[in-house]
Amino acid sequence: MLKTHKVVAAIIKNQNREILFAQRRSTDKYLPYFWEFPGGKINKEETPIEALTREIYEELELNIKIESKFMDNVHIYPFARIELKSYLATCSQNEFKKNEHENVLWLKKEKAQDLKLAPADIPIFQKLLITNWP
Repeated sequence: MLKTHKVVAAIIKNQNREILFAQRRSTDKYLPYFWEFPGGKINKEETPIEALTREIYEELELNIKIESKFMDNVHIYPFARIELKSYLATCSQNEFKKNEHENVLWLKKEKAQDLKLAPADIPIFQKLLITNWP
């Protein structure tokens, strides 16, 4: 039986209406070099919002303002079942620190279509493409 991980992700836009994408950090992790929306696991004592705020600060040293829930997605990887909650967020900073990822970048969502996205993030990105946000 696969272990279930409850995870959060932020779709963060900056003042230029670009979205933040993060690339997994190394080849020793599952899905190396895939791109994803930044975020991480929810600890037992946290709400999804608390976890997301913490993860974004730990990974990127960004302070975000969460606007609303975007969607939930469940994805089965060979190693685990992922329950992914995504949120729309804004950030007034354009500068970040790469504390955990190999690469991080701001892109207009239309230009991000060529990124090799992690499978759990694909439904989120597909929905994002058909929304008016950002």
